[in-house]
Amino acid sequence: MKHTGCCWVAVLIMLVFWHAPCAGDPNETALLALRQRMNELRKGHVVTVDRREILAGDPEAILAELQAFEKDPAERVRWDAYATGWSIAVRSDQPPIRRDVISSLIRACSDPSGLVWQSAAGYLLAFSADDFTEDSKACVRALIASERPDRRMVLLAGVAELKDQAPKLRALLADETRLYTEKYAGVWWGSASWAARLALARMGSQSDINRCVELVQSEPDPVLRVGRLLQHLAFIRQPRAIALLQAYLESDKGLPPEQGEGAPLYAQYALNLLALTLDNFPVRYKRSPAMYPQEDIELARTWMRAQQQFKFLTVMPDRLMLW
Repeated sequence: MKHTGCCWVAVLIMLVFWHAPCAGDPNETALLALRQRMNELRKGHVVTVDRREILAGDPEAILAELQAFEKDPAERVRWDAYATGWSIAVRSDQPPIRRDVISSLIRACSDPSGLVWQSAAGYLLAFSADDFTEDSKACVRALIASERPDRRMVLLAGVAELKDQAPKLRALLADETRLYTEKYAGVWWGSASWAARLALARMGSQSDINRCVELVQSEPDPVLRVGRLLQHLAFIRQPRAIALLQAYLESDKGLPPEQGEGAPLYAQYALNLLALTLDNFPVRYKRSPAMYPQEDIELARTWMRAQQQFKFLTVMPDRLMLW
C-alpha cells in the first residue's frame, strides 16, 4: 500500500508538470512563431509562418517582442515588424495599444528604406486623430517641415488633424488641372498639392471638400475615377463625399467592357469603401470589391437610405491605397 501511494504521488507530480506549460502555451507559441518568421525573412527563406499564428498571442507581449525587430539590420524584418504591429492595432479596441503602434509607425517614417517608410505611412492612414498623442503629432509636424514634403507625410497632417498646419498645407496648393500636363510627367492626384487639399478637406475646409469632389467627378476615365479616386474621397470623411459614394452605391453601372468580364460594378467599389470607413455598417468589409454579392449591395443600399447621419470607424480594418 505504501508503494502504491508513492506511485500515485509520482503520477500527480507528472500531471502537474504535464499541464503546467499549457496555460502559457498560446502566447509562447505566438512568440516562437514570430521569431521563426523573422528569422526566415532575415535569411531570405520562404516564409512558412502565417501572421495569424502570431496575432493569436497576447498583444502587449507581441508588441514588446517586436521592438527589437523594428531595429533589425534587414529591411524585410523591419517592414514585417511594423506590418505586424499595425495588424495588432487595427484589431485592438484598446487606445493605448493603438497609440503605441502609431508612435512606432511614425518613427518608421524616417527609416532609410523606402519599403519600410512608405508602408508605414500607408498603415497610418487607417487611424483617427484621437489615437495620435501630442508627441506623435509633433513628429508629424517635423515630417512636413521641409520646403517640399513628401505627399504621404502631408496626408498624415490630415489624419492627425493638425489644424495649426493649415498655412503650411495651403502653401502647397496649386491648380491640379494645370499640373503634369506633359505626357509621362505624372498625374495630378499623385502630387503634394492634392495631398494637401485632401488633408485640408479631412479637417473640414469646405472649399477644399468641394474642390476634391469636383476634381474626382470631372475625371473622364471611369477606371481611374471609380477604381482609385473614390478612395481619395473616402479618406476625407466628409458628408458630401459619403453622399457621392452613396450615389455610386445606387448605380447599376459597371466598368467598360475592355476591363474584362466580371469586373466590379460601381456599386461594389462604393460598398467596399463604405464598409471600410463607416461604423455599424451592415456589410462586413471584404478587401476586394468583386467579393460583394448582389444581396450585400441591396442590404447596404437599404441601410444607407435609412441613415440620418454617419459615424466613422475609429480605426479601419485595412488601409486606403491613395498612391
